[in-house]
Amino acid sequence: MIKKIFMTMVLWLSLTEMTLAKDVQFTKLYAHSSEKSITISTGPIFDNFEPNPKDWVAIYKVNDSNSWDNVKLWIWAKNFKLVEDGYGDQYYTFKNTNLPAGRYEARYFLNNSFTTRLASKPFMVNSDKLYGYYAPKNKSLYVEVRNKNFNPNSKDWIGIYKKGDSNTWKNVRQWVWAKDLTKNPNGFYDYQFENSSLSSGTYELRYFLNNTFVIHEQSKAFKVQVATTNELYGNHNIHQKKTYIEVRKKNFNPNPKDWIGVYKVGKSNDWSNVKLWVWAKDLKKAPGGYYHVFKNFDALWGETFEVRYFLNNTFITDKTSKPFKAK
Repeated sequence: MIKKIFMTMVLWLSLTEMTLAKDVQFTKLYAHSSEKSITISTGPIFDNFEPNPKDWVAIYKVNDSNSWDNVKLWIWAKNFKLVEDGYGDQYYTFKNTNLPAGRYEARYFLNNSFTTRLASKPFMVNSDKLYGYYAPKNKSLYVEVRNKNFNPNSKDWIGIYKKGDSNTWKNVRQWVWAKDLTKNPNGFYDYQFENSSLSSGTYELRYFLNNTFVIHEQSKAFKVQVATTNELYGNHNIHQKKTYIEVRKKNFNPNPKDWIGVYKVGKSNDWSNVKLWVWAKDLKKAPGGYYHVFKNFDALWGETFEVRYFLNNTFITDKTSKPFKAK
């Protein structure tokens, strides 16, 4: 009797070990969107790994429950393909998905259940209805929603961000209420930012719901190329202990919260690196533009500085002067 119990325990432990070994064959799940396709892939898998025939993987919107009603796309895990020269990685691509724009994730479920084994990091499906483009000739930025049945909430808004920036308010370059877009001859809705203050770079539009930072749609990235002019200057006189900054622009009308800082070349925009600063509105008018003089500032001979112009009480750089040396 004791021998029988012992053998039963050994058999149970062996089966448990096999199940666990199978369950830990891979430890990561990845998903990403490209055009109208979504690809799911696993991390490295041991040789000869075969998932349970009833394991399955599904695409959900982030924060949705595992309910079947919330499944957007799904596939049996056994239908994954081996990546060539992928060190055992496996993948599956959903094509022509046409999912609405938003944040999604992939979830791996065990044995035809809703028991989650793994979940990928969230990924973004971009919209084919929200567009942004920049016209350098008139320095205008255009926002367009290509939806003839556009009927936004009164508090929905669209923000312009540099690609890669987080959604925080300090990163908003320009914005508009969605309800302020007007119908154009094509039946779509658009808005024009005239004399846009954007600097050169890569940007994207983000559509937010009901005065929140919850993204409803996101445009493809677009580039802004602005012709640069040397409007911002600085110099330092060691003997007088004075630093001069100048904006060589006759029609200078800054935002009340724009400010100008003097930094050592190579230092980040962090506040701790600011050597001198002034509100842009406090510059004095001169024949060739506007200027300010900082007094009693000690600098070593040959130290190199630059002037940086920041927008609306943020650390968003609009312009940077050429470097100048203390002499």
